[in-house]
Amino acid sequence: MGWSGSPELIECVFAANTAEESGGALWGEASLANCSLAGNTATLSGGGVFVAGAVTVANSILWENADANGNLESSQLAGGVPDVAFSCIQGWTGGWGGAGNHGLNPQFVEIGSRQLQLRPNSPCIDAGSNSLVPPDLDDLDSDADTAEMLPLTGSMSGV
Repeated sequence: MGWSGSPELIECVFAANTAEESGGALWGEASLANCSLAGNTATLSGGGVFVAGAVTVANSILWENADANGNLESSQLAGGVPDVAFSCIQGWTGGWGGAGNHGLNPQFVEIGSRQLQLRPNSPCIDAGSNSLVPPDLDDLDSDADTAEMLPLTGSMSGV
């Protein structure tokens, strides 16, 4: 998926997507919060995300995304220097810095599905940061409180 601008993607799942060249799931600049990207492929680079501009990844999981290099850290995120915090990145080396990141297997029940449910013993459960959870600006829980934390259902939730 490529675009112009810098969208904020929240509690999203990108699974089993394919790109002819780069960015199996995403190509461009974006802000990802509480997202899971798994099982995406690109023939050249960035099986998960090809960074073209500013990319922020928070409370998210990038796993089993593949490109010409296999499924290394660079296969999860390629093309630039992302801002990564409290996320699970396959092949994590620590080279991008950021707090709370790791490369432990998130233990998805099944990567081939688009649900990407975590097993009960996953190291990603309660591993996110509450301070990085976006506010509920669209009042998703219909309680008229748009200043509260976004209701959580996705990956790496801090609560």
